[in-house]
Amino acid sequence: MYCLFNSEAVATEILRSMAGSIGIIITVPVTAIISGLLI
Repeated sequence: MYCLFNSEAVATEILRSMAGSIGIIITVPVTAIISGLLI
């Protein structure tokens, strides 16, 4: 029986979701700081 979900695909998706989450978490404060400095 062929398994559609192998461990490499799952690990890749987990890393993608973690990278996206970290990007969003970092972007919000950086944007606030830059806008505060410009205003």
